[in-house]
Amino acid sequence: MEPGTDGWFEGVHRVPPGSALVCAPGRPPAVQRLPVPARRSFADAAEGLRLALPDAVGRRALAAGPVSSDLSGGVDSSAITCLAAAHTDLTAITYTDAAMAGQDDARYAAEIAAALPALTRHLVDGRRTGSRHFDELTDPGRVPFTDTPALGIGMLGILSAQLAPAVAASSTGHLTGWGGDNVLDAPPSPADRFRSGARAAALRDAQHFARNRRSAAHPVLAAVLAAGRGSHPKALSGLAATVLDHPDPRVLPDAADAARWCGQLGAARWLTSAGRTALAAFIGARAQNADPAPGPGALRERLALEATGAEHANLDTISRARWGCRCTPRSSTPGSSTSASPSPVGAAPPRRLQTPGPRRPHRPRPPPGPDPPYQDRVHRRLRRTAVQRPRTARAAGPIGAGRVRTHRPDRRAHLPGPDGPRLPGRSREPAHTHRRRALARQPPRTPRRVVGADSDPGGPAMTAPPLHAARGPAGAAVLDLATGRWTILDPIAAGLLDWPTAPAERAAAIEEATARWATTTGTDPGLARAALTAAAADLDRLRAGRPVHHSPPGPPPAVRFTPDTRPAPHARAAAAAALAAALLLLRYLPIRHVAAVARAASRLPGRPARVRDAEAMVTAVRAAGRWWPGRVACLEESLAAHLAGALTGRRVHWVLGARFAPQGAHAWTEAEHHVVGQEETDRLWPYLPVLTVPDSNR
Repeated sequence: MEPGTDGWFEGVHRVPPGSALVCAPGRPPAVQRLPVPARRSFADAAEGLRLALPDAVGRRALAAGPVSSDLSGGVDSSAITCLAAAHTDLTAITYTDAAMAGQDDARYAAEIAAALPALTRHLVDGRRTGSRHFDELTDPGRVPFTDTPALGIGMLGILSAQLAPAVAASSTGHLTGWGGDNVLDAPPSPADRFRSGARAAALRDAQHFARNRRSAAHPVLAAVLAAGRGSHPKALSGLAATVLDHPDPRVLPDAADAARWCGQLGAARWLTSAGRTALAAFIGARAQNADPAPGPGALRERLALEATGAEHANLDTISRARWGCRCTPRSSTPGSSTSASPSPVGAAPPRRLQTPGPRRPHRPRPPPGPDPPYQDRVHRRLRRTAVQRPRTARAAGPIGAGRVRTHRPDRRAHLPGPDGPRLPGRSREPAHTHRRRALARQPPRTPRRVVGADSDPGGPAMTAPPLHAARGPAGAAVLDLATGRWTILDPIAAGLLDWPTAPAERAAAIEEATARWATTTGTDPGLARAALTAAAADLDRLRAGRPVHHSPPGPPPAVRFTPDTRPAPHARAAAAAALAAALLLLRYLPIRHVAAVARAASRLPGRPARVRDAEAMVTAVRAAGRWWPGRVACLEESLAAHLAGALTGRRVHWVLGARFAPQGAHAWTEAEHHVVGQEETDRLWPYLPVLTVPDSNR
């Protein structure tokens, strides 16, 4: 629905964005356009936000009555809580459940609460309160009434449990970080630039955007070209036809959605045939009066701001009606948008608002039957479409001993994850899809005996690749070259790596650690013993009798940022050949064979590269990568720089490492103890080197 032209209620219209409703005595209400704010540079806007945000939070914190806040551990709520705690005592609430309990945000929230004496932190666990989505909706009379459809209505049960400490503390205002990204974030829009006439610059921006998102460039370029030829009404008409003809879309959102008018309507699979027909008719009617002037980026930003404003108003209405507590979101700062209007159906929501589930194999639809209750259907659908998280093996016991987490690297790293190597050009599919296809392509293998592991003595013997590990104050990172899988250990589990493997010595070590835990923490000895035993068993399965090569500790390296130089012709030729070789190696070989090829290349004649030589190699590799339509991430770049240095007789170090907070993996190039070719955001180097080629920790 378009604000100012129609509304949710007959005869009631919403105020258009950028306008104000003026109510003066003796005059009928009138809608007046507000002056358009002048464009500001990024530096000026950042300075304005730096001044406005503390002022707005301070005013809320110093208002009459106690104040509470969300403290999820994320950047938004943490910043608001810290600013408010500088003015007054605060009741901070951290909500967690089975999905969020193992995330880093919960640990960050605990650290922030420990550092701020003004905070009284309450941890609300949804597993104990029994709160779920779509609870408390069975009695319509108790559901708060809002002037627009509210997503927060589906969280009444969770909000009741979350705001219970605030209500008990008689809080008159509750600060949240909801919607901060929607207000402050502005993704690039090459499609809008293309429509404005700067076509060459728009295509360059699209290519850079794809590189930054570590995705293939051709889908983004195709989406930009399609947006330049089309319009919003055309896109809505096409979406209406798609809803009717393809009610079960299975394409996950990708980087090209930033240039499309309409994204994939994943919710269409929830609808019946009659529902799809009604939705298609609604979208078709909306296409008749849609404005063809704005581009996809401008439309997306407007929808994000308006949807955020509507949710802020709805959250405040719900909290006032149910608990008498006013919720103040982060974006309620001077200069932020407060006009709220519903998003037109069919327009692509911002990427940050999309939560795709994992792709599943096609299953035949069951025959139609009686519809289950609405709430049961929603819960079942949420369970089916929930995003799969990295598998975590937890030892029983309250001390958290031996937490062994198999970690999937973050999007920037693209190192081998728990399900094998992540292949170039296929980052948008879940890793388990790659594994399923890879297993389908592999011929059956003859079982082989692994030397050093418990296996059948029959069959040919093979030497299993060792484990590589690095220790730090926050734990240990372990890379298994046999599977290409990273495992992040907490400090307790990292200490178990040094335990003996003999049964008698292992039992003695467990008893000693159990006694120490029972004495120092008061933990029940039986629970501590069970936790340590289970954690040690997990590590034994991980090691499988193989040695663990520890990376020697050392001072953090110096970081060199990406140089802005033009590489020499011979460096560009070597970089192009090395990049092609790196892409082929990572596409068709497991990581242990790739590491073996890298070691062999380091034995070619030459000398260790100086820093400027390594910078020239990295610059040449990135220049060559701009011509490759697929993904070129840190793993491809660093391996190509290593191979290019070997081809030119200037050897550099290829390093694989990991970080702990937040957990992630990375690959980089080193020369003369300098990390070469990094971004400005890596000024403080958080990674520990786990595997280095050459001079690795073997």
